[in-house]
Amino acid sequence: MDSKRIVQMLETLTKQVTDLTTRFEERSRLVDRRFADIEASIQHDEESVKLDAPNFNGELNPKAFLDWLATMDRYFEWHDMSEARKVRLAKIKLLGQAGLFWTNVETQLKRAGEEPIVHWVDMKERLKQKYVPFSYQQRLLDQWQTLRQGNMPVIEYIGKFEEFMFRCDVREDQLVTLSRFKSGLSTEIQRELILHNVNTLERAFEVVPELERYLKSSNVVKQTDSQKSDFRVGTFETPTSKGFTTTNLVKPANEKGALVDTRGDGTTGCYRCQGFGHIDVHCPTKKGTRNLCASIDKQADNEGEREQIYEPQLADKDLEDDFGEAPHSRLAVLRCTLTLPKNDTEDWRRTSIFHTYIKSDDKKCKVIIDNGSCINVVSTLTVSRLGLSPYKLPEPYKVAWMDDTSSIPITQRCQVPIEFSSYKDHVWCDVVAMDVNHILLGRPWIYDHNVTILGRENICSFIHKGKSVTLKPLQPKLVNQFPPNMEVQNKEDLQRINRDILDRDYKLYLAGIERFSARGN
Repeated sequence: MDSKRIVQMLETLTKQVTDLTTRFEERSRLVDRRFADIEASIQHDEESVKLDAPNFNGELNPKAFLDWLATMDRYFEWHDMSEARKVRLAKIKLLGQAGLFWTNVETQLKRAGEEPIVHWVDMKERLKQKYVPFSYQQRLLDQWQTLRQGNMPVIEYIGKFEEFMFRCDVREDQLVTLSRFKSGLSTEIQRELILHNVNTLERAFEVVPELERYLKSSNVVKQTDSQKSDFRVGTFETPTSKGFTTTNLVKPANEKGALVDTRGDGTTGCYRCQGFGHIDVHCPTKKGTRNLCASIDKQADNEGEREQIYEPQLADKDLEDDFGEAPHSRLAVLRCTLTLPKNDTEDWRRTSIFHTYIKSDDKKCKVIIDNGSCINVVSTLTVSRLGLSPYKLPEPYKVAWMDDTSSIPITQRCQVPIEFSSYKDHVWCDVVAMDVNHILLGRPWIYDHNVTILGRENICSFIHKGKSVTLKPLQPKLVNQFPPNMEVQNKEDLQRINRDILDRDYKLYLAGIERFSARGN
């Protein structure tokens, strides 16, 4: 190969390199122009969006201060600034007490010969030392832990829960946070939430508002006033002693709960089957039926009077009362310790339950016969004084005065000897710490002896071993004041005793208020 040919090849290669270099430079300039246009566009957009940093006036409110810091951080993310410029801008936004505080910080640094703060992170830490107390985080955690829905809507509860969660910034398992959220919900929503497969907090936030709307809607299967009054009139035939049949008319659905008019002939009537010739106790339809009937009892003459009978028939679900079933059996006894003077014309038996004294092992005991008590009761003091032997209850329970704040466990019972008139018996009573009386005879004793209580006379009567026994009440003030067989000599003695009773009850009333206030505190 000669030199001439080599020179031509070199010239060709040089020309190609020159062309490639020229095209590369042109493309680089084009890319630079495009980047310049993009930067100009971004700068134009930033300038077109007007953002202003908020001010802080030194309010001693950790929540407001932390919100100001978060807003400043977002502002600095939007505007690309140096650390020194961030500090200078933040200084301008500190007003009032906050501005004075920061000026004092810079002055103290100069006097100590230390370098000034030029980084935004350092400035934030110095401000936090001033405006965020050391106990703030702990208080926040306590408030989050004790947060309960209460009467607030569930949406408001979710909002507060999320706010505490974000501000506390606690790193914990999601199931722990979910459990914390569930424990603060109302009891009704917690029960409904069990039926839903909720494993995440986000899912709970979605389901809980729907459950609240469901519980508040009219479609929830609940006992309402309209449902409770929706009775059905049953239809059945009952043979009577006179050989005829009384049939109740079946009302249409739109006449449920209406009054049914029947004719009486002056004979004994049964309010259970509406038949005649027998009473409810001997009704042949009593077994195997669940008909709840209410009738207006009147004395019909031989000519026959028009009697109105209201006969609702309840399903099993309607037999539950409005207040629901209590978790434990309760005995509520209420005694009036302080009352206003009553009118002398008013009969004392109108506002008094049955009080009397009976004999128990040669000792007089104060007794109350109460048809509203579901158990027989004897006081612990009476058991001790009579030397009775208590036995352990197979199923212990609790009693209370009016609520669960003063519940008393009942674990023992014993047989109490009782004697009055020709009646002698041993009655099983539950042992209770009480001072209202010595013995309380309730429904078990009344039921076992088929006791008849006359409301106006306040007299108890029953048949014992073929003999009629009648108990007459004693005035409560005499029961509380006098021992048995004590007599009032004159009117002045009675007035003095009444004053002593009022003074004693007033002191008891004041002592009860002091105990209630101490318990509330």
